[in-house]
Amino acid sequence: MSKKDQFFSILKSAKISKKTRASFESINREDFFDRSFKNELYQGTVIPIGYGEKSDDPVTLAKMIDLLSLKKNSTVLEIGTGTGYSTTLLASLAAKVTSIEYVRELAHAAKKKVHAAGFTDTSFFTGDGTEINKTKCFDALIIFAGCTLTPKLILDTLVSGGIAVFPMGPSHQQQIVRYVRDDGKNDPFKNYEFHGYCFFDSIRGPYGWRDQIRGYFIDHEGAEK
Repeated sequence: MSKKDQFFSILKSAKISKKTRASFESINREDFFDRSFKNELYQGTVIPIGYGEKSDDPVTLAKMIDLLSLKKNSTVLEIGTGTGYSTTLLASLAAKVTSIEYVRELAHAAKKKVHAAGFTDTSFFTGDGTEINKTKCFDALIIFAGCTLTPKLILDTLVSGGIAVFPMGPSHQQQIVRYVRDDGKNDPFKNYEFHGYCFFDSIRGPYGWRDQIRGYFIDHEGAEK
């Protein structure tokens, strides 16, 4: 069995849905990473992607995308574009993806890769996610960065019934949170579910430990790249 087949077998063992597994099988992971890491692509390890950043654990990535319960007409907001690999997976499952990346150079490179893969109904911005229009317009939200506080300003972009998936907790370990927006509930804590542990770098901005320690500041424009 090849490493790629072994990886897909691991996804199945992790109870990832058939629809999400099909998305992973349809996207060529090799197109989004440096060729020097070819042997590591299907080993479930994180991979350096430049500018001090690294990829997400692909099994955790699959779990988080699966928890979004995306539909073909879903509009998705992604925080943490990275190489664009996750953006492409989301775009293969939904109607439109808006992705925000803190590192301008990564956003620019990711846009080229995602569009080259044929997913042109995607938009790319730089920033930390708190500068976007606060209109409730997204059916789904996914954050690939650890939050120490509930990212309220970002969650406010969800429509009623919209689903968010994000890591939450201290720097050494977080839990995957699934949030369903239901403003009619008397107990807002019932909108949250927890789905296992994960490890992510800090989200940039007021919701992560990185900028809380140094003092929050924004040095990135919110212009599309």
